[in-house]
Amino acid sequence: MAKYKINLDDLSCSCPDFMEGRSGFERDDPRRLCKHLIAAIDDEFDFFDFYTAHEIHHVSPGRGFPIAYRTRKRFSDENVVTLHIPVSKDRPWVNVFVEQDKFGFNVKERRWAYHDRSAGDDPVEKWITEMWTKVHGKIE
Repeated sequence: MAKYKINLDDLSCSCPDFMEGRSGFERDDPRRLCKHLIAAIDDEFDFFDFYTAHEIHHVSPGRGFPIAYRTRKRFSDENVVTLHIPVSKDRPWVNVFVEQDKFGFNVKERRWAYHDRSAGDDPVEKWITEMWTKVHGKIE
């Protein structure tokens, strides 16, 4: 099996697929990723956030792909909640999925986007804060 040089900072790979075609795409274009880059991203990070990859056209050139840590928990009301916590602690918005619904929660402002959920003594909010702290440390 061939070993290729992978650089996650440049999102580059020495494989023929990347060198002969994918290298022409910008860093913020998903078509740039060969299977080796995808595998390296998957190894380096808990989860490549394909659910928010559609937001890539909003990403400034050179900023890269939306990558996130993913975790799940079942709450007493039987709903499974999935969190996508951004790798960068400079991005305070956590994507929250409850079954087929998507919500946003800002950990720094402790609020839901568009008032999607009621504020207050919400066990989901507590869990989001706990998971953010586990990944990034203290919320600043």
